Amino acid sequence: MQGPILLDSSIIISFLKKAIPKELILDSIGLYVSSISVFETAYGELFLEAKGQKSLMKELYSFFDNVNVIAIDFIQAQKASELKAVLKVKGISINDFDLFILALGITKNVPIYTLDSDFELAKDVLELIYNYDKIVLVKQE
Repeated sequence: MQGPILLDSSIIISFLKKAIPKELILDSIGLYVSSISVFETAYGELFLEAKGQKSLMKELYSFFDNVNVIAIDFIQAQKASELKAVLKVKGISINDFDLFILALGITKNVPIYTLDSDFELAKDVLELIYNYDKIVLVKQE
């Protein structure tokens, strides 16, 4: 068993589509999801529904019922803005949603599980400045 982990939106959707090993998620003690990931994943599934395509909306809400959803607060917003400035000076551009998720991982000191290579762009800076080395880039099956 591993300790608490923060799941990025890409992991949530891949888990629901059974594209990553279920043990990766189910063997964790404490699953965290940011309110940003709730927005990103729900929007994506609702957009599919609106276009008349198959969505995982029901499964998604069932998933959210079984994890800890953490709202972004002042501390994370402040950290995200700091991250954006530091990364921009280094020539690294990461979308704002991912910055909020990074800020949440740093402030809660939990690993972030993701399929998104954008997180890798910031890895060296995060280790150097914030002593944060908990980004886990997951491989799909």
